[in-house]
Amino acid sequence: MRRNAGVSRRDLLAVLAIIGVVTAVLYPVFSKAGSHSGPSPYSNPKQIGLAMLQYAEDNEQYLPPRQAYTGYNHELVSWRRILYPYVKNEAIYQSWENGAAKEPDLEHDGYNRSYAVNSTTVARPGASGPFSDVYGGKSKLQDIKNPAATALLTETTAAYNDINVTLPEAFTSEFGHGKNRGALYAGYQSKSAYLFADGHVKGWKPQDTLSVNGKNLWTRDNSDFSSTETAAASAVLQYSQDHYQEMQRKRGGQQAQ
Repeated sequence: MRRNAGVSRRDLLAVLAIIGVVTAVLYPVFSKAGSHSGPSPYSNPKQIGLAMLQYAEDNEQYLPPRQAYTGYNHELVSWRRILYPYVKNEAIYQSWENGAAKEPDLEHDGYNRSYAVNSTTVARPGASGPFSDVYGGKSKLQDIKNPAATALLTETTAAYNDINVTLPEAFTSEFGHGKNRGALYAGYQSKSAYLFADGHVKGWKPQDTLSVNGKNLWTRDNSDFSSTETAAASAVLQYSQDHYQEMQRKRGGQQAQ
């Protein structure tokens, strides 16, 4: 005897019930993901990371220098100009949400501010950030103890192509038109986007970066800062975290009115 190939009312109700449950579970996830009107805040850092790894592959595992006299007329240019042949897209260097991304960089090498390499400098050789100008300037990937826990790049509002988190005098200021000083950008639900030396990108709340599973993300060997350096770095990280939390509270209040 032939079976009826149609869908019964009971089957249809069961399918609708399942869809309802799945929608209820996933709605908070998608609504949270949709809180930004542009692309993922991690897409540009990810592409920059791929370019850095390709550069290292072509240059004996060395990362690009923070800056060098390699311009067309031997002028000083930043890592962005050096890395451009690998990205071939200037838009990658500009964050879609960072309000400072339309402001010129201090180096004036053709790019605006947004992404900054980790040039954190401390007193111990080997413990500075990968793009520190002290102790050699350039880093080899193989010299980074734990690539998955060493930050190469993040995002700021300051007019520099790098960030040294032990310099609160440069990175604890609200962004303003024409100002060079700024802060670590933590505008992604109070998180900053970080590119790591293994190429992955992840968001962290600024203060958490001083110890992720016992590792300091700002040093090449993941060592802790000295007490003086920790105080300075905490000032930079806490400022950015508090600043963007306050901005979010203000936005929430305006939307509620």
